[in-house]
Amino acid sequence: FSELSGKRNNIIFVGSLNKRKGLVKLLSYMQDFLNNNSSLNLNFIIVGDGPLKQNLESYVVSDKITFLGHIDDPIKLKSIFMKAFLNISLKQAGLSVVQSLGFGVPFLTFHNSISGGEKYNIVNNKNGFLVSSYEEIGKIIFKLCDDIEFQETLRKNALNYYNSNCSFNKYVN
Repeated sequence: FSELSGKRNNIIFVGSLNKRKGLVKLLSYMQDFLNNNSSLNLNFIIVGDGPLKQNLESYVVSDKITFLGHIDDPIKLKSIFMKAFLNISLKQAGLSVVQSLGFGVPFLTFHNSISGGEKYNIVNNKNGFLVSSYEEIGKIIFKLCDDIEFQETLRKNALNYYNSNCSFNKYVN
């Protein structure tokens, strides 16, 4: 787990940039949160491409939010995940859930998010978070920033869960 250790200051979104994911509202929330809590020194990194990309980019007025575009190079993706302490996709929790757990990054989504079943890999407060409101997101971010031990426990739990439950053979079964 030594690779999981160390300070991380990025929150990420990894996926396609389309309307059903609720990115406009998430981006608005994250921009306000980061601007109002600049002492936390956090960044929101968006990895992906899609029909909303230009619209979302034009909306951003914070240097704490970065769009990296589509990345499928596993080494580049690993580098992004290794600097993140939380992956957020509120309205859709698909394959990025399993990917995130595999990199030891807890995943946060709404209880009622669209999913092909991947969100059921999230064990609330153990390897990720299932929330009902935007207010809960801020509380979780503060807790993760204030309690690095909790953050590291979540990361270890995410990776352990992935290794125990998300193998190809487990999915086939």
